[in-house]
Amino acid sequence: MRLIENPLDKHLPLNSLKIGLSFSSSKAVNLRDYVTTISNDCTLVFIIDAMAHGKIDTEHTDDLISVSSLPLSARVCVRHVCCELERQWEIL
Repeated sequence: MRLIENPLDKHLPLNSLKIGLSFSSSKAVNLRDYVTTISNDCTLVFIIDAMAHGKIDTEHTDDLISVSSLPLSARVCVRHVCCELERQWEIL
């Protein structure tokens, strides 16, 4: 994991799919179902909303989703993402 400065796109591969995770998103998804719809040819970039105030700048995302009806800490969001990607890619 690393922190990079804007513009985000200049640091990412061309085939990146930038997915924002935010409690404030109106698009609630089941993360397990969501990751199965994504092509394995994409480089996934997850942008986690970990701000006490404000929201993710959607200008820098391809999709903005919510994975819970409750606010989650950034570490819990990362855990959810890792677990579902492990299942999808059969790492376990």
